[in-house]
Amino acid sequence: MIRQGERVVPVEVKSGLRGSMQSMRIFLRERNLPYGIRLSQENASRYADVLSLPLYLAGRLCEQL
Repeated sequence: MIRQGERVVPVEVKSGLRGSMQSMRIFLRERNLPYGIRLSQENASRYADVLSLPLYLAGRLCEQL
């Protein structure tokens, strides 16, 4: 989780390329959050309510929100 003022953004880190993001989507739905961030070996992309970013951007994540 990243907290920015009043806003909370869930972050999921995956070591591989594959994953269904099921746990992230359940969490977003249960907490009524607009989006989450997934860090993995994939290139940057967006899957509906999940922003997928490459692992190398993890250190700069808080700067960008």
